[in-house]
Amino acid sequence: MRQTVAIYVRSNDIKETKRQEEALYKLALEKFDNPIQFYIEKGFHSGIDINRPVLKELLVNVEEGKHMALVIKDFSRLSRNAVETIQIMNKLRDYNVGTVLEENIIQPQKSDNIHQALLDVFDMKIKEEIGSRIKTGLHKRAKSGLYSRPVYGYDLKNGILIPNPKESLIVEMVFKLTVLGRGYAYITRLLNQSNVVNKRGNSFSVLSVKRLLHNPIYAGLVKYKSCDNHEKFDMANGVHQPIITKDLWELVQKKIKNKKVVIKPRSIKY
Repeated sequence: MRQTVAIYVRSNDIKETKRQEEALYKLALEKFDNPIQFYIEKGFHSGIDINRPVLKELLVNVEEGKHMALVIKDFSRLSRNAVETIQIMNKLRDYNVGTVLEENIIQPQKSDNIHQALLDVFDMKIKEEIGSRIKTGLHKRAKSGLYSRPVYGYDLKNGILIPNPKESLIVEMVFKLTVLGRGYAYITRLLNQSNVVNKRGNSFSVLSVKRLLHNPIYAGLVKYKSCDNHEKFDMANGVHQPIITKDLWELVQKKIKNKKVVIKPRSIKY
């Protein structure tokens, strides 16, 4: 019986599952002339749990010698546990099943260094994926109005910003002083003379006051990077309680933007 090429797909996102199917099928056609067999995990399946029905079926068929190659997106599709991934890769090697990833190809080999090589590749892939998912997760939270970072003026409770009674008064004062024409240096000096400290217990600096005044979080808005242009930012209405009104925040932004630096003319000697 002619051996087939196995394509294994695991994703909890329907669109991503479809994308993997199409991309891996195209890759399999480019690499091999053998018949192709799909293994698609349907429903929610964590990468931590190796006892997935479709994966178990794939491994049984590997042991029966039905496959000559496995095409997958990356090693994390098999498992997010490095030890389990090595065990699976060893089994594929023992049964002479080559592995093709979307980015490169690994042929079965008997090298003593295969364990370390696979661990290195696996760790690298996982780190890249975790970094990407963290960024994506933060972007989605911001777009939905959630802000999960500690910021002066608020306390973070259960992932939601709650106004801090004392700090919120300071924030409001800083914005109103700016409307009255007070600059960064004046406000910084006033805060430090009044022994007001930031979230870390440190004195305020001109830069930290500037950042506070430019942060739309205080007006109930959440700023996040645009999907179309990562150099630009979009705004979403936050789920938290604002400390100041949007009108006050916009007025302060105009004040800051229109504030001109007065340069004294040099005296000219004749």
